[in-house]
Amino acid sequence: MAVEKLAKLSDQEKEILKLVSDGLANAEIAARSHLTSETIKSHLKRIFKKLVVYNRVHAAVIMATSGWESKF
Repeated sequence: MAVEKLAKLSDQEKEILKLVSDGLANAEIAARSHLTSETIKSHLKRIFKKLVVYNRVHAAVIMATSGWESKF
């Protein structure tokens, strides 16, 4: 079920989620992605909605337990 939810993410959302799971803050993700912090926040809101989670830790746990990160 988690893999199906993760499959709904865009490539950019997957990259952002990977950086979240690596422990990066929004500002660090923004700098690496050449985006603004506000854009990162918008992406995270969409990620949370697609994964049906309420915070970045839960999103990272879903990714880690699905085995999806190793396929990325």
